[in-house]
Amino acid sequence: MSAAPVVVKPDPAGCHRTNPAPPSPVARLDQHTRELLVGALIAVGVVAVCVLWWRDTSVASVHGVGPWLSAAGRVSGLVGSYLVVIEVLLMGRLAWLDRLIGMDRLAHWHRRNGEYCVSLLVGHAVLIVWGYAVTEHTNVVSEAKSVVFSYTDVMAATVGLGLLVGVGVISARGIRRRVSYHTWYFIHLYTYLAVALSFAHQFATEPILPRTRSIGPCGSRFTSSPGPCSSPTGWASRSATHCATGSGWLAWSARVQASRRSM
Repeated sequence: MSAAPVVVKPDPAGCHRTNPAPPSPVARLDQHTRELLVGALIAVGVVAVCVLWWRDTSVASVHGVGPWLSAAGRVSGLVGSYLVVIEVLLMGRLAWLDRLIGMDRLAHWHRRNGEYCVSLLVGHAVLIVWGYAVTEHTNVVSEAKSVVFSYTDVMAATVGLGLLVGVGVISARGIRRRVSYHTWYFIHLYTYLAVALSFAHQFATEPILPRTRSIGPCGSRFTSSPGPCSSPTGWASRSATHCATGSGWLAWSARVQASRRSM
């Protein structure tokens, strides 16, 4: 009695199987080198922001304690705003960035960068008010009231800064352990509202300082006919605003797609 013939069925998936694409040159690098590369790109952005501010600032206009404090406040504000954009991108669940760095390392970067940007933005507010108070020979409290309630869009920026500080406090390790994930995540979403509120005051269309002061709202000298910030620093501020808006949209879209995939 002969054995039944064995019928081998062809693999339909194998008919369309293709060779995987070769990895990119960056993907061939080790983890440490890839992190150094991304960190260097972020550092180049910080240097570019500082260079744009310096090119638009007259050296003669920065003399005395008050103007130096105000200048330091502007630089910290611009760099802090740039780091906010980086903060949104780091945890935006962008696929290419996840593959390049890895989610665990991105979460670590996100936490450390959040500390830097919140500290810089708080320093921005303190240094600006302090510098204006020294320049006007007034006390810091009255100058703070004038800045918050009289200058264009600064009230909204103050609320945004308060939201960022609140998110940073909730994210601290000691407090984070005592808060449920859903509560922490819901409060974390206020970061997008804080970004929207905080950026508007950077490109206000009217001067926020009296003409007796030597530095304008964008870090430049006042002209006889004030108008929108057309200087490189003003351009950088508006560009950062558009980048933050686009980054927020990308991050939100990526989060929605990730939640759909997990369902």
